[in-house]
Amino acid sequence: MKKIHVVLLAAVMLLSVVGCDKTPSDVSDNTDNDKENKSVEEQLLSHDNYDVFEDEIYLCDDVYRGDDTPTHGTASIALPMAQDVLEVKDYDILLCGDGCSPESVVSRASQGYAPAYRVVADGEIDGNFKVLKFKMEIPEQMLEDIKKQGVYEQITEEIESKYYYLLVLDEKHYAYINLERIEGAEKSENEAELADSIVKNARVTFEPKNEKLDLTIERVIRLAESRGEELTWSDFQMYNAIETGSGLYILVYEIDETFDLTIGGVPNSSPMYIRLVTKADRGNYIDIRTEDVEKFISENRKEESATETSELLCGYPKASYFTPITLESITKNDVNETDCHVFIKEESEYTQYLLLQPSEELSDISLSLMEITDEGLSVGETIYTLDKLNADKPLVVGVVFYGDLTTYGLSFKGTFGNECNYIIYTSGKDGSVILQEAE
Repeated sequence: MKKIHVVLLAAVMLLSVVGCDKTPSDVSDNTDNDKENKSVEEQLLSHDNYDVFEDEIYLCDDVYRGDDTPTHGTASIALPMAQDVLEVKDYDILLCGDGCSPESVVSRASQGYAPAYRVVADGEIDGNFKVLKFKMEIPEQMLEDIKKQGVYEQITEEIESKYYYLLVLDEKHYAYINLERIEGAEKSENEAELADSIVKNARVTFEPKNEKLDLTIERVIRLAESRGEELTWSDFQMYNAIETGSGLYILVYEIDETFDLTIGGVPNSSPMYIRLVTKADRGNYIDIRTEDVEKFISENRKEESATETSELLCGYPKASYFTPITLESITKNDVNETDCHVFIKEESEYTQYLLLQPSEELSDISLSLMEITDEGLSVGETIYTLDKLNADKPLVVGVVFYGDLTTYGLSFKGTFGNECNYIIYTSGKDGSVILQEAE
C-alpha cells in the first residue's frame, strides 16, 4: 500500500518583546507549565502535522489475499502524528456486507486467516467518526504453553504495545487502523490516551465504485468459510449475476470455465439453495452453506494449489532450483486421507496441520521449538524425530503458533549427507505458514 506523508508546517515567527524583563528561564518555565496544563489531545493538535495514507477500498472477505485482491474504490486516511511514541503499523479501508462483524474484521486484518489471539471489543470513542476500539487477549488454553516456553512476558508486552481501531465511515465502510509503539521507545503513562486522540481526529475521504465485481472461486471459498449456513442474498449483491427462472427467483453467477454459482428461492426469504455447479454436468453440485467446497473443487478440477515456500538451496547448486522439501497447510480432514507419518504436538482449535513433502529420501529428521535469545533464534527442545522420510510417505505435523514469536526448527540430511536447517513460522501479514532456510 502506498503511503504519502504530508506535513503541514505552520510558520514560526520570532517576536521581539520590548519592555519585558523576563529571563530566558522564566520563559522556559511558563512554556513547560502551559504544556502540562494542556491535555494530550490539545498537545497533539497544537502541531498541524498530519500523515496521509492513500489506499484502495478492499472487500472485507478478501483482506490480505495478495496482489489480486479485488478493490471497490479509493480512499485516504490523514492522522495527526506529531509525536515520537507511536507509529501507524497498518491501515485499510474496507467494504463490508451484512455478514461482517467488527471483531472478525479486526481479527482478519491484524492476524490474517490463522488467528492466534482472541479479538475483543474495548469500548467506543466519539470523534470525527464513530470509533470502535479493540484489543487482543490470549486464550486461556494457550496460557500454560506460552508460560512453559518462557515467552509470556514478551507476548504480553507485544500485545500491550498495539492498538486496534475501526472507524465507522458509513453503514458499509470501515477504516481499520493499527497503531504500535515505536520499536525501542518506552511506554509512557498516557500512551493509550495518545493513541485514542490520534484516531478520533482522523480525517478520511473515500470514493466507492458503483460497478459490481465478478464472482471468483476464491471468493466463493472465503464466503463459505466465513458465513457458512448464514449465507444469504445480500452476501452476493456486489457481484455480477444473470437472473433466470420462472416461478422461483434464480440468480446465476458465472465463475470460470468449470463452475457457476446459482442461488434460488423467494426474494425477502432465506435462499432455498446456494449451489456451486459444474458447467459440464449441471446435476453435479453442492450447497456451499453445508458441504465441503474445497473438496468439491479439487475433485472436479485437478489443480495444484500454490504453496508459499522459499528457494531452499541447502547445499544444492543454486542454478538447479532444487527444493528438497516443501510445506503446505492442510485441513484436519486431509490428515486422515493422506498416507503419511503423523505428529500432533497439540490438538486444539488453534492447531495448524502442515504437510512436509520431501523431493528425495531424507534422514535424521528433527523438529524443534526454537528459543529467542539475545543473539537471535537458537534450537531449543526437540519435540519430534524420524529416521527416514521419502516422497512416497510425507510427514504431517500439527502445531500451534503462539503469535508472531513462535518458530519451529526443522533439520535433516539430504541424499548425499548434506545437512539442511529450516525454520517454520507464520507471516505477520496474512498468517500463512512459511518454510525458510535457516541462516
